[in-house]
Amino acid sequence: MMLNLLLGLRLNPLLLGLTVLIAGVVAGFGARSDSEDETSPAQFLNVVAPEYIPPEDVQICRDLEYARPNGQPLCLDLYRPRDIAGPLPVVVWIHGGGWRSGSKASPAAAELVPQGYAVASIDYRLSDQALFPAQLEDCQAAVRWLRTHAARFQLDAQRIAAWGIASGGHLAALLGTMSRRQARTDTGEVSADVQAVVDFGGPVDFLLLDEQSASRNEAQHNAPWSPESLLVGGPLQERLELVALTNPLTYLQSHRAPPPFLVLHGRNDPLVPLAQSELLVQALRRSGGHVEFRRDDDAGFSDLIAPEQLDLVTDFLRRRLRPDVESKARPEPDRVANRPWPRRYRAREIPGSRPPL
Repeated sequence: MMLNLLLGLRLNPLLLGLTVLIAGVVAGFGARSDSEDETSPAQFLNVVAPEYIPPEDVQICRDLEYARPNGQPLCLDLYRPRDIAGPLPVVVWIHGGGWRSGSKASPAAAELVPQGYAVASIDYRLSDQALFPAQLEDCQAAVRWLRTHAARFQLDAQRIAAWGIASGGHLAALLGTMSRRQARTDTGEVSADVQAVVDFGGPVDFLLLDEQSASRNEAQHNAPWSPESLLVGGPLQERLELVALTNPLTYLQSHRAPPPFLVLHGRNDPLVPLAQSELLVQALRRSGGHVEFRRDDDAGFSDLIAPEQLDLVTDFLRRRLRPDVESKARPEPDRVANRPWPRRYRAREIPGSRPPL
């Protein structure tokens, strides 16, 4: 699989960045230096990340402050089509990075903008700045801000989706399972509900990660230096109450169906076992939710952001957020698989950065 990826790098600049990111993640999870004790986080490599270069028909409003928890400004970048009138459905892009790194700079969801979507790529507090549930609270604050300012930016406050990959997919799933839980007509509070969720390989139940992946990789999710333990402020087995709150299944209710989900997961994902997404899908369906689940038998983590996956997302969001728009013909599978990413992405080195999860 890795050889095939490398052979395609010359035509696929985004995949180049993602391949190096995955190599960094695996190296960071799999080993610690001799001088590193059990309470220190795993060391990550410097990586190359893709930088999004917008086409001329995409307008960007950068660094819009949506919250300031404890005096820390949190910002989002808002991508809008220049020539499509609103109100526009919104996709909130939640970056990965093991809840400890990453930024809003390179949203894969920006490819949706020319099709009539606004995309809000958000930053949120990382786990070295604040423990969970700060990350979820920031995502909710971003959704509320977008609703509050919908008229200003010609957004449709009733059509908001969340899309994330890995740790970003985990937060997107939390936004989804916490949606529709309460009626807010009497409180006056702006809703943080989303109307659709796209989850690419997000973890679900931290306590099952080692059990499900023991025979597949050397990741130690229960270790005190794992991304999951760093998110909750200590070894998972010592933070059971907080760990339960990180689980999207905690918030599902049998009498209130969650919004529609699109869940994608690669069987060869070296970091998050496929069983995690299967667990989520089963629970969503038991709660009466609509779920579209795609297992990619030959895909690993890096293959989940690819043109054919973008087609799946586009089709799902059109049906859930833009049912009035006629579906375009889907490309044939063999053509889709060989189509390179748009050259609006270029590789750039970020000194000292850590790979996204």
